Amino acid sequence: MFARCKQWVKFTGKEDLVYVPIEKLHQLKQVCGRHFLTTDFNRKKTQLRRSAVPSVELTRTPLADELFIDFPLHIFRSELMVLASAGMEHNYCGSFYSPQS
Repeated sequence: MFARCKQWVKFTGKEDLVYVPIEKLHQLKQVCGRHFLTTDFNRKKTQLRRSAVPSVELTRTPLADELFIDFPLHIFRSELMVLASAGMEHNYCGSFYSPQS
């Protein structure tokens, strides 16, 4: 169910993301469209295909599978509402795509 999100985190090479609750990953972390192949997008280049995983110009080595033993972590819905109301957002590049399970 969360295999795609796990792949995205793995290929970012950022170990700290393994320990971020999955709800927060979906809400706050995004990957720039430049990190995907042109074949990862639909014909109009407006959406990623379900099988898309960032693979272009990655600056870090993919994470080891052993780090994902407890992945994904979860937080309670009430905690998620507090994060949303705090306006915690990150935008790193011009075009954004988030992993979906």
